[in-house]
Order: sequence, then structure tokens, then C-alpha cells
Amino acid sequence: MCRFSHSTTGTFQVVRRLWCDLGDVTTWYALDRVSLAWYAPERPGVYAIARGRVVLYVGQAQNLRERLQAHLAERENGLLLVSLAGPGTAARFVFEEVPRQLLDDVERAWIRRLEPTCNRRAA
Repeated sequence: MCRFSHSTTGTFQVVRRLWCDLGDVTTWYALDRVSLAWYAPERPGVYAIARGRVVLYVGQAQNLRERLQAHLAERENGLLLVSLAGPGTAARFVFEEVPRQLLDDVERAWIRRLEPTCNRRAA
């Protein structure tokens, strides 16, 4: 996960400990309205959605709770919806609060490392 420390120059330095294996992440939450209301903060950050040990999607948000709730209702990413609706292991999410100015960098790092199956790829 990402941890942030404030440097003497006033900029945030990202110390990335990107997980090699999803088993390294101990705080996964069920992707449902109750868990989102209880655990997802109304702050900026990067998140991943998974089923079992397969990461389906990585995204960023200015408000993690609102964005994750939108995933439960939206019809935009058809591949993600099909992956979430199928039988089997329940969907879950993990997140890291990230300063706004680092959202793009941290999201790209997570996508590169986790290779989510439902993120759209540039042609």
C-alpha cells in the first residue's frame, strides 16, 4: 500500500509497498452499501475492486465513498458489471487515502502492478 510522509521541501513523498500478492492486504471490505458507509472515507484516494484473488478494477476518486457507491449503481463499465454479477466469490474493495496531487501517479502504479482485468486500455 502507499504511505505518505511530509518532506522538508513541503512536497509529499510516496513510499510504495505495492503488494506482490493480494494475501498481503489484510483490510479488504465487502463491496456493499453497509461496508461502504462504514469504512470508505469521504476523502480522495485510490481503490481496487476484486473477486477472490483477481483484481477487477483500480480507480481513483476525490470522494472514495461516493465513487465506490456509484460502482454499485452504474452501467458504464459493462465488463466490470458482468464480473461483479457472476456467481462465486463476493466482490470486495481496498483503498488508500492519497493526497489529491498524487492520485494520478498512485493510480497508475496500482494499475501497472495489479493489472486489473476491467480497466479500459488506451488503444
